[in-house]
Formats: sequence, structure tokens, C-alpha cells
Amino acid sequence: LFGWGPENFHAVFGKYFHPCFPLPRECGGELWFDRTHNIVFDQFVQGGIVGAAAYLAIFIAAAVSIVRRWAFSKNFVLWGVLSLALLGSYFIQNFFVFDMPSVSMIFFAFLAFIGARGIKNANEALSGMSMRFFFLKVGIVIVLFGVSSFFFVVQPLRSGYGTFRIIAQPVPGNEAIAKYEKILRLSSLATPQTQVFFTSAVINSVQNGNEISPDSITIVTKEMQKLITNGWKDIGVYYTLGNFYNVLGHRMD
Repeated sequence: LFGWGPENFHAVFGKYFHPCFPLPRECGGELWFDRTHNIVFDQFVQGGIVGAAAYLAIFIAAAVSIVRRWAFSKNFVLWGVLSLALLGSYFIQNFFVFDMPSVSMIFFAFLAFIGARGIKNANEALSGMSMRFFFLKVGIVIVLFGVSSFFFVVQPLRSGYGTFRIIAQPVPGNEAIAKYEKILRLSSLATPQTQVFFTSAVINSVQNGNEISPDSITIVTKEMQKLITNGWKDIGVYYTLGNFYNVLGHRMD
């Protein structure tokens, strides 16, 4: 009814994972999917029936607003038909792609345009609202935006940037391990990508003939096992950890 939550497609994919997927000849060899490549289906997965209904309601409300605003206007062909065509084309293309921030910004601007055209007078929106109350609302929004941006944008960005700095090193040494542990404390939103990327970097280092330190083995095993223990049902986590054990076993032999 309420889905699996945002960014949790891996849980659905892991639940219905077919053993044939890794086989290149039989099923294409694709192992890791984080999206359905269909925004409408993504909404069903993330928000369930309730979330998908809310998402569809955005388009219905926008279409009704367009018709109400321009249905009996001489500019209906110019503004009404064009706006409905843009709304419909965007909805149709959502069945074949996953959304991007640049596209979302344009869509939100389009919705703002429709809403603004529906206001006959700018004073309508501010009627009955004192300036003090208006600035109070703006201040609250700015504070909430700043706090949420720090925790949900800046910290994950620092975590991602630090991860790529680490995996760019040919041999993850003790310094890289210390940085890796620090990155894990920055943000939990980056998991499991941080753990998987670091583990993959260690695997590549071993396969290239480099020595692996006991500390690297310990930290990789601990963090990957922690993901599994905490119920992270991403098939890529299991595959990467299994690959790590396999490469490590061959190296010890």
C-alpha cells in the first residue's frame, strides 16, 4: 500500500532476483539495477498505491488547472493546447526514463507557471496575510532548507567525493583505510555505495598483484557484513562480498 520507500528499489530487486540474471548469454549478464527506468513504476515501488496516486494527482490537477484557465479564452490554442501537450508528452516519456534533476526543475517551473497563470491578481495570494507573517514563513523555509541541505546534500556529497578520492589510489593503504572510516561517519545516505566501491577497489588492487594489508581485510569484511546484518537486501552487496572472498581465497592459495 505504501511501497518500499524512496531509493529502495534494491529491496524489490533483491526479493525477486532471478539466478539467471548474471549469465551473459541467457539473461544479458546484468546484475545491478537501481531503477525501473520507468518513473511511474518507480513511484509505485517507492510509494505504493498511495504514492503513485499522489504522483498521478499532480498531472490531473495540472490538466484541470489548464482547462479551467484557458478553456474559454481566445488564447486556448496557444496556451491551453500547448500546455496540455507539454504535460502529456512529459508524462508519456516518464514511462521510458528515470527522472533527472535538470528535467525535474523544468517540470516544477512549468507547474509554477500554470499556478501563476491561474491567479488573476498578485494580491490574491497575499490577501489576509500580514507582512510579518509572510517573512516568518520565508525565514522558516530558509532555515529548514539550510539544515536539510547540509545533512542530505553537503554531507553525502563530501562522502561521495572522499570515496572517489580513495578508490583512485592504485593501492588502498593505511591512510586510505583511515579516510574510509571517516567517510562512513559523514553520512549514512551514501551506503552501500561507499562500502561497495571501496571493496571493489581492494578487489582490483589484489587482482593487479598488489599486497593487501590485514587491516584492509578486516575493515572490508566488517563493513560489508554490517550491511548484510542490518538487512540491506541489495544483491550487489552479496555479489561484491562474495567476489572479495573469492579473490582473497585465490590469493592466499
